[in-house]
Amino acid sequence: MKKDLNPPMERVMQPILWIGAVPYLPHYTKKHLWVSPGKGPQTIKTTTELMALEAKFDMTPLWPRHWTQLLKVLH
Repeated sequence: MKKDLNPPMERVMQPILWIGAVPYLPHYTKKHLWVSPGKGPQTIKTTTELMALEAKFDMTPLWPRHWTQLLKVLH
């Protein structure tokens, strides 16, 4: 049996934001940007925009995003 040279990346608990039934996941590298499913500029919002829309916080296992560490402490 061959050894897997590309093992799956570890997932860790990360914050996500919800506006109604739409999840916004933290961008992998760009701080304070959140991405929802779909295409186009309407799928990207800042933390400030989501807070103004009264987004709800939740946690889910995702690939690590190091910029979210402060948000997890504040949650």
